Amino acid sequence: MDCLDSGNAIIFTNCVSVGKDSNLPNVQLSIDQYLYTLPPSFYASFANSMGTQSNTCMLLWDYESTENDKWILGTPFLNLFYQVYDMRRNQVGLVPSIYANN
Repeated sequence: MDCLDSGNAIIFTNCVSVGKDSNLPNVQLSIDQYLYTLPPSFYASFANSMGTQSNTCMLLWDYESTENDKWILGTPFLNLFYQVYDMRRNQVGLVPSIYANN
């Protein structure tokens, strides 16, 4: 996937759509020993309404380059999962949501 960083933390790529006919691949994320698969509709948004050229999608995550490089997955990622926040053990549990529409 060819991407263009706009310089203001918004990343664009060429796409036809983000639905079932999307030319974008599913993205697989490995977090600890778990593998999470995100369909394009959960990591990209068709960007024509933002005044950009046609066939452009905006990626819905962000990368923060610090001493501890971080990906910010945010709501698009979390919408796929039921989340349990265990503050006592400093853990987050994720289970696929039965309500997520791919």
